[in-house]
Amino acid sequence: MTGTVSVAVKPILDIRDLVVTYPGRGGVLSRPTPSVTAVAGVSLQIFPGETLALVGESGCGKTTVARAIVGLIKTTGGSIRVGDADLGAMDGAATTRWRRQVQMVFQDPYSSLDPRMTARRLISEPWDIHPDVVAAADRPAEVERLLALVGLDPSHADRFPHQFSGGQRQRVMIARALALRPQLLVCDEPVSALDVSIQAQIINLLSDLQRQLGLAYLFISHDLSVVRHISHRVAVMYLGRIAEDGPTRTLFEAPDHPYTAALLSAVLPMTPWTQTSTRIVLAGDVASPADPPIGCRFHPRCWRADELCAGSEPVLRTLESRSSTPADARSRVACHHPLDQER
Repeated sequence: MTGTVSVAVKPILDIRDLVVTYPGRGGVLSRPTPSVTAVAGVSLQIFPGETLALVGESGCGKTTVARAIVGLIKTTGGSIRVGDADLGAMDGAATTRWRRQVQMVFQDPYSSLDPRMTARRLISEPWDIHPDVVAAADRPAEVERLLALVGLDPSHADRFPHQFSGGQRQRVMIARALALRPQLLVCDEPVSALDVSIQAQIINLLSDLQRQLGLAYLFISHDLSVVRHISHRVAVMYLGRIAEDGPTRTLFEAPDHPYTAALLSAVLPMTPWTQTSTRIVLAGDVASPADPPIGCRFHPRCWRADELCAGSEPVLRTLESRSSTPADARSRVACHHPLDQER
């Protein structure tokens, strides 16, 4: 999905300045550990029918963002809104209603599905908490409809997870996520545990479901080829912050942040869709989120860094040199010396 979608005025998901800090630990027999700010001021929006991909190295905060959106972890600051509802201002009952709108598809379907439950029970269990979604008399037929919707044989509804293949288990997981008729699916590496041939089937299934149901996706992945295929927009995270975001085609063909260019150069042998001509090898390692660098968080590894980068943290902004570009095709970048200046 290299194009953009026609976005609504109001986003389905609106994240503003999200902060998530994990407290440090210490004890009599263990060494104290400092608190870690895994997400440090992330802002994102997702519109109806759109797929936003969130990419970056392991440990950059992608999964923490995903878990905060679905309410699995508490936020330290900022806001998460779905429609008019603010997750931070909700009580227990309101949070339960929230989860009807936002569901998650996890990386490993086998560890996410109770092995003692049949597919029928796994899919119908959310209706015990939200009984108004599907009437009790209609549930057997609705389970079979959902199984067929995700490409499974409805007659297999009474099978257990171990009786399905890996790809089939992920389809059961998707059917379960759809049981509450959500507006947004948060997909955390949903195909990384599957064989390559099965990955393509699941990606195509997600695309088909989006067209049929008008779903929006937050799609987290390390695989840039998959991201290129499924997403309308991409946000690149580095050490808890957004380094760059924008339409998929714009970001892949003309990245503005040096870190984005380095990520894309790592897959050059297999991908003709970037203009980067050489492999970019970054120096050093990612800093610890418990002790991030002052200034730009990427500057210790960046070949364009100078004193400004070491002393001042850049803000996410649209480049003035792209002011003539249509608004829906612009990227934002958090960099004092973006690659756009070289073009």
